[in-house]
Amino acid sequence: KPLGMGDGILRAREFLSPKENFLVVNGSQVSALHVLAREKRALKLLSDRVLLFGQKTATPEKYGIMEMHHDRVVCIVEKPKVAMGNIRILGIYALPYWFLKDLAKFEGEYSLEAALFAALNKFDGVQGIVMSEELNFSSLKFPWDLLEMNRHLMDQWNIKSVHKEDEVDIHPSALLF
Repeated sequence: KPLGMGDGILRAREFLSPKENFLVVNGSQVSALHVLAREKRALKLLSDRVLLFGQKTATPEKYGIMEMHHDRVVCIVEKPKVAMGNIRILGIYALPYWFLKDLAKFEGEYSLEAALFAALNKFDGVQGIVMSEELNFSSLKFPWDLLEMNRHLMDQWNIKSVHKEDEVDIHPSALLF
């Protein structure tokens, strides 16, 4: 039964160590390898802080938006109807273990968002990391996003990873590049 991302995180609690921070990546965020490769230091940076990864967008009404003051997130709004900022939350979160206890206080499909909002004023607050606009962070939010995602993945595809095996028949009309 889909109960939201917060419920999914709580169900994974038994696999997490109270002494370690953890990374949560939204399942629709297939470009997260860019973040993981460039921001391996994120989990070390966070100590008692929650980290939200974001990127500028021209269409803030389609996303969860974080308003920032320097590197600190001061407000989080899901799909704002009134302009408040242009940094969309990418669905990539670095979280300290204490966050699980706070998350458990909220219920419903948007429990993660509620817990993130509550964390704004806890400890050192929530830190935002704005990723370069050059990085492609397409997500599979709508069916038509498959076209953009396919284009992105094909651009990343390494032809050297394709191997012809003896058991494979390739039709004479097929072209391999």
